[in-house]
Amino acid sequence: MVLFTPRLVRITLTNVSVSDEGGYFCQLYTDSTHHQVATLSVSVPPETPTVEEKQEAMEGGEAELICVSPRSKPAATLRWMRNGREIPGTKTHLRLGVMDE
Repeated sequence: MVLFTPRLVRITLTNVSVSDEGGYFCQLYTDSTHHQVATLSVSVPPETPTVEEKQEAMEGGEAELICVSPRSKPAATLRWMRNGREIPGTKTHLRLGVMDE
């Protein structure tokens, strides 16, 4: 608790993580009990994507490239680009390590 007066109670959360998300209740105790809810939402910035090549590309064969950004909230959008243009069908939404295709 950071501040407590007869008219004000203030808390500060430090090193906030997704596990801190949810409802926080401020309760007033009088003859009847009243409360207000503050809903905390925590954003997670996307990490820099990493790219890996499954195997060495051989002329006439296939090449598979994988792009991963480990976590993000709200969902990050990953897409492959070539020569400044998006490659159709390669867009994926990624949130906290889970793909939403």
